[in-house]
Amino acid sequence: MPIYNEENGMNFMRNESKQSRGWLGKYAELRREYLIKHRRGTYGVLLGEGN
Repeated sequence: MPIYNEENGMNFMRNESKQSRGWLGKYAELRREYLIKHRRGTYGVLLGEGN
C-alpha cells in the first residue's frame, strides 16, 4: 500500500519528492506551482502520464 504526503492540498506518493524529481529550474518550478494552484486537472493528467 503506497504512503502519501500532502503538499499544497494535493496528495503525492512518498517517493514523489523534490529530491527524486531533481531540480529542473526556476521556470519549471513556477509552472508546476501554477498548475497545482490553478489547473489541478491538467496537473493530475501530466502527473499520471509521468511528465
